[in-house]
Amino acid sequence: MSNNLIKKAAYDAGLKVIDYELDFVNPLKKSNLKIDHIIIHHDIWEGGTMQQIHDDHIHHRGWSGVGYHVRVRTDGTVELGRPFGCIGAHCKEESMNHRSAGIVFEGNFDTKHISEKQFEAGVKLIAGILRITGINPKNIKGHRDYAHYKTCPGGLFPLDSLIKRVIEVILGTEEVSAFAKEAYLYVKSKGISDGSRPKDTVTREELWTMIYRMAKQ
Repeated sequence: MSNNLIKKAAYDAGLKVIDYELDFVNPLKKSNLKIDHIIIHHDIWEGGTMQQIHDDHIHHRGWSGVGYHVRVRTDGTVELGRPFGCIGAHCKEESMNHRSAGIVFEGNFDTKHISEKQFEAGVKLIAGILRITGINPKNIKGHRDYAHYKTCPGGLFPLDSLIKRVIEVILGTEEVSAFAKEAYLYVKSKGISDGSRPKDTVTREELWTMIYRMAKQ
C-alpha cells in the first residue's frame, strides 16, 4: 500500500510533498469499508515533523506508527503519514478509523488562528482528494464531531469556511447558481437526495451541484 493518491492530489495542486517513507511496527491493515469521510485534526507539534509524530505514536502510545494519513504544515507543505485506505488511529468513535482519512494541521488552533497559506494549502489538498475519491464535502468533519469531549481541530479553526472553500475550488463559485436548478431536479429525479438541507453550513445549491457532478461522471 502506498500514498500515491495523496501525492497525486498534492502535486496536482502544486503543493510541496515530503514522504518520510515511514516504517510501521506492525503491518497496516487495509480497511474493508469505503473511505467516505475526511476528519480534520490539529496538533501540538508546531515546528515538528510527521516523522516526530510517528516516533511519538510508536514509543509513547504503543501504536504501529502515526495515526494520521497526512499533515499540512504551517508553510503549506504536505507530509505523508499512513497510506490512504489503511485503517487509521485518529478517531476511534463510531468506527471512523475504518472509513475516514485523518488530516492533521500543524498548530494548536485553540490558541492561534490558522494562516492563509496553510488554510489554502489544506483546501487545495482536500479538494484534490475529493476529486479523486468522490468523497462528498458534507463528510468533511472535525474530530470533535465524533469525540465530543475534544475541541479538535480547535475552537479557532475555521472548519465551516474550509468546507465552503473546498466546494468553491471544486466547482468554481460562478458555476453554483447556474447549475443549482438543474442539479436539484436531477438529484430529485434519481432519488439520490430528497433535497433537504444538510446539518452543516454547506448550502442546498452547493450540495446538490456537488452530488450532481459526481453522479454524472
